Amino acid sequence: MAEKSEGVSTYPLPPMKYYKIFTDENIARGHVPEAPPLPTGEYLVFGLPYHVNDPLIRPLEDQNITRLYKIGDETTRVEEMKKLNKSILLTFLDLLHILSNNPTSPDRIARIEHLQLLFINLHHLVNEFRPHQARETIRTVIEHQSKQKLEAEKNIQIALEKSKNTLSYCQDKLNQCLASRPQYSTVPHSIIPVTSHEDTRYEANPTMQDFSTERQLHDEMVTLSSHLEGIIQQSGVI
Repeated sequence: MAEKSEGVSTYPLPPMKYYKIFTDENIARGHVPEAPPLPTGEYLVFGLPYHVNDPLIRPLEDQNITRLYKIGDETTRVEEMKKLNKSILLTFLDLLHILSNNPTSPDRIARIEHLQLLFINLHHLVNEFRPHQARETIRTVIEHQSKQKLEAEKNIQIALEKSKNTLSYCQDKLNQCLASRPQYSTVPHSIIPVTSHEDTRYEANPTMQDFSTERQLHDEMVTLSSHLEGIIQQSGVI
C-alpha cells in the first residue's frame, strides 16, 4: 500500500485558533502550548526548504535559475526591469503568432519556458527592492507617529492655556461671590433658640434664609466644570 503524502497547508491556522487559546486565564494557569524551538538548520516554509543562514533574498544562481540581467555601474535595476518587460511583451506576441499558425508546434513550449524565465527574473528584481521598501515604510510610519505626537503636544498646550484661563475666570467669580456674600451671625449654628415662659422653640436665623448667592456660586462652578471638561475632550487629551 502506497504511503499517504503529507499535506502542507498553504496558509497558517486562522487567528481565531490562537487568541482563543492564549487567554489571560490559560496563561495564568499555564494551559498554553509552549513556544516552538528556534530553527538551527533547515526549516520549511509552505513546503519549501530554507536555511537559517540564507540571505534575505536568495540569488538566482542558488536556485538553479538562469540570470538574464546584470547590474553594473552603467545599468540600474529600473533599466533592467524595463528591458525584461519589453522582452516579455515580444515573447508573448511571438507565442501568439506560433499558436495562430501552428498550435501543435514544439516552439510554443520553448516560448512558454522563456516567458516563465523572464517573469522569474522580473519578480526577483522586484523582490530586491523589498529591503528598500521596508526602510521607506518604517521611515513613513515614524514620521507619521512624530507628526501625531507633535499635534497631540500642541493640543495639550492649547488645552492647558484654556484650562488656565478658565480656572482664572473661576477664581475671579468665586472671589466676587464671596465678596457679595452676606455676613453670617456669630452664632455657630443655623438656628437660634427662642425661650419664653411658656415653651422653648427654634426659629431660623434670618441671615441664613437667603441662599441665592450660594446657589449662584454652585451653578457657576458646575458650568465652569462642564466647560473645562469639554475643552479637554475637544483637544484630544482624554
